[in-house]
Amino acid sequence: MFCNATILFVPGMALASLILLRHRKINNIYTGGIIMIFGVLKDIKEGENRVMCTPVEVASIIGSGHTVLTQKDCGKASGFPDEAYKKVGAEIVESAEEMYIRCEMIVKVKEFEESEFELIRENQIILGCIHPASNPKEVDAIL
Repeated sequence: MFCNATILFVPGMALASLILLRHRKINNIYTGGIIMIFGVLKDIKEGENRVMCTPVEVASIIGSGHTVLTQKDCGKASGFPDEAYKKVGAEIVESAEEMYIRCEMIVKVKEFEESEFELIRENQIILGCIHPASNPKEVDAIL
């Protein structure tokens, strides 16, 4: 289990939450804002075909000076092949495990699954859907 993760409860796309991060210090790096490693996970919940960031949004994040890693096939079910993410400058990463190790911020559409609880590390920023009333185990793991 982990503690001290930053949890963002922000409706809308991940880009909106980046506004909240502009005054935050991550890995002691400041360059007119923060430069961070931002990760877009492939959702693993059965029936979930959405992706948190399209290639257009990834291009915007990269254009702000951040590094973006996308998990292999994260946008495939939504019609966005890995090549589209590569074209705008994202690095494609094979596994969720590597994403959690390398990224300071992780985003996904749905809630975090039990298999992901141990992967989230202290002080990592996570953005996803949380259903506290129906999934207290997830809330306990995150807090």
